[in-house]
Amino acid sequence: MNEFKQRVISAVVLIVGLCVLVVGLPEFLRLWVVSAVVAYGCVEWLSLVGLPKWGVWLFSCCVFLIFGVLALIFGLFHVFDSSMRVGSGFNLYAALNIGWLIWPAVNCAVIIAVLFGLKAHPDRAHQPWSPWLECVQSAVLLGLFGYAILGLWDLGTGPLLWSLGLVWLTDSLAYVIGKRWGRVHCFAPISPGKTLEGTCAAVLGVMVFSVLGLSIWQMWGLETVWQAMGLGLCASVGAVVGDLWESALKRRCGAKDSGAVIPGHGGVLDRIDGLILAIPWMWSLWSVWR
Repeated sequence: MNEFKQRVISAVVLIVGLCVLVVGLPEFLRLWVVSAVVAYGCVEWLSLVGLPKWGVWLFSCCVFLIFGVLALIFGLFHVFDSSMRVGSGFNLYAALNIGWLIWPAVNCAVIIAVLFGLKAHPDRAHQPWSPWLECVQSAVLLGLFGYAILGLWDLGTGPLLWSLGLVWLTDSLAYVIGKRWGRVHCFAPISPGKTLEGTCAAVLGVMVFSVLGLSIWQMWGLETVWQAMGLGLCASVGAVVGDLWESALKRRCGAKDSGAVIPGHGGVLDRIDGLILAIPWMWSLWSVWR
């Protein structure tokens, strides 16, 4: 079986399986499924770094338990209860949403600055980072991504699937357009296949697609073109930056893929890299605007 055919078959199986999971999974199991994805993402991340196997699994099990317990506490105390609107006066929900709006922007800005630094100094792209730093950023980035997934899922299966679709559409457009018409390789030291043409076309294309889908957004409480554009922008920019960040991880670890659990696609991190930064931002906007 050639690689392209294998990728297509794996993609179809993943999409169908994801839709069935999102729609049919009982609510009490959602937390632990997301916890398992977050923990396994840490396994792949730290395995790339070269930590001892026992250390990788010990750390990832701790992440699984801590993430699960914190998410359970937040659920029990309705910390993310979307019935508490920002306009109803000061409340914890409003304060957290302000933080969620600020954090992705600051996080993306810092990551973009580091990426441009690595572009300016290509030799540093291959230098390993401190194992402790890798542990912290894997737990923080994947943990916040997991909480955002649960938050979007709580808003409904429609918003979750639509948000995931916008991010993966960004990846597909950037790949196809960059492969066919790409000439300027904007981050060659980190991701040789990433082109300026593919990236710009993907961002604009997803924003246009999001606006064209405004009637779908309106089913879930969003009303304006600007809101649709904002979600499309967050999805596409977050996807591009997340993909580059994971490429930087693989570059400094000397790896092609994060794993081999998905035939033709690599590992779990290779499939969720674009989601890690985009989903928290989109969840915050969904929560504020609905």
